[in-house]
Amino acid sequence: MRRSSPTIPARTSTSAAPTATSRDGRFDVPGEQNITAHPVDRGILHPARFVGRVIGTSLTLTVTLTDTTVTLGPVQVFFGKEPQMGPCPICRKPR
Repeated sequence: MRRSSPTIPARTSTSAAPTATSRDGRFDVPGEQNITAHPVDRGILHPARFVGRVIGTSLTLTVTLTDTTVTLGPVQVFFGKEPQMGPCPICRKPR
């Protein structure tokens, strides 16, 4: 079990509860999600549920804000591999 801070592009998350998986690798934990963290973090945190599954070296994650209708994901990441995120609109270099 460990605390987690998953990152979905231009958003930040925190799970205050330790994350434990079931025998088949599933998890469902409460936390907070900031969906407007970039370009200026206004510090607006939404209560959220982090639901997903770990299979081998892959993790699939869906974040659902519990005070709105916003759902992020699912996203899939692999342990030991650099994540492949799309271009950030404020980070891209002008041509």
